[in-house]
Amino acid sequence: SYPGGGCIPNTARELAKFQFNYRRGGLELGSEWLYTGSQTLDLANSAGSTGGYSVVNLVGRYERDRWTLQARMNNITSKEYTELVTFFGTRAYYPSPERNFSLSLRYDF
Repeated sequence: SYPGGGCIPNTARELAKFQFNYRRGGLELGSEWLYTGSQTLDLANSAGSTGGYSVVNLVGRYERDRWTLQARMNNITSKEYTELVTFFGTRAYYPSPERNFSLSLRYDF
């Protein structure tokens, strides 16, 4: 709680992360579940709050010699949520990305 009695805006009181990884040889597969609790929009808690949300991510990595190939899929359920809402008389929502992918290839010298 904030010294004035309310909660700090855009700050969740509950955060949780569960991660599972499996590794065999140069292959690593993993998943993660992230939970963020509800967040108030102003110090007085008069503008309401956002609901909590959960997202699930997957990651795969393969290492061979000096090469590393990594693939990642974030928010596999394509959940619509927002990590940031501002309130200056009216709510402004900043949506977070739905399902998204990344692929990287690295060589270590």
